[in-house]
Amino acid sequence: LYFKDGRAKVELARSLKGVGETAFLLGDRKEGLRLYEESLSILNELLTDFRGNVRLEALLAITEGDYADLHLRERSFDLARPHYDEAIEILEGLAKADAENQEVARQLALAEYQNLKLQKFTAATPIALTALIELETGRDRFLYFLGPKAGGTEITIQGQEILVITPESPLGSQLLGKKTGDQIKLATRGPAQTYRIRSVR
Repeated sequence: LYFKDGRAKVELARSLKGVGETAFLLGDRKEGLRLYEESLSILNELLTDFRGNVRLEALLAITEGDYADLHLRERSFDLARPHYDEAIEILEGLAKADAENQEVARQLALAEYQNLKLQKFTAATPIALTALIELETGRDRFLYFLGPKAGGTEITIQGQEILVITPESPLGSQLLGKKTGDQIKLATRGPAQTYRIRSVR
C-alpha cells in the first residue's frame, strides 16, 4: 500500500462505521455489524503499514474487543466509539504525514533526475544508470529505465510503456553490468523466468 490514498481509506472506514451505526440504531443489527466489521478490516490493513505505533495497536485491539461484545450482547455502538474515534485520528495524522513525506521524496527525486547526465550505450556497453533496457521472454517484450530514484514509476513515451527501476531492485541489481544478448533469471509470482536483454540504449 502506498499512502497517497491512506487518508481516503481512513475516510472510507469512518463512513462505513457511520452507516453501520445508523443501520444498528434502526434495528438492522446484521447489516450494522457487517459494515462495522468491514470498517475495522480497513483500519487493520492500514495498521500493518504503520506497524510499531503501540497506542494505535492498543486502540484497535480494544475496538475489536468492543465489536466482539456487540455480537454477544444488545449493546449500542457508543461502547466502541471513543476508542475507534481516537484510532481514526491517529491514522489520519499518520497518513497525512506519510503523504507529505512522499511528496518531499518525489520532489527530491525530480531534482535528481533534472541533473542526471544520460550515458550513451552500445551493444558492448555494460548496463549502468540511465540505460533504457529492452527485455524479451518468448513473444513478450518489456522496456525499463534504470534510474537512481522513483522505482516503480510508469511512464509512456511515443506509445511505449517504460517502467523505472533502480539498482537496488531485484531486477535492477541483476541487470547492472550485463550487456545486450545476456540472459537473466527472475522469479516473480511463479517459477523463475529467463529474460534476454534484447537491446540497451
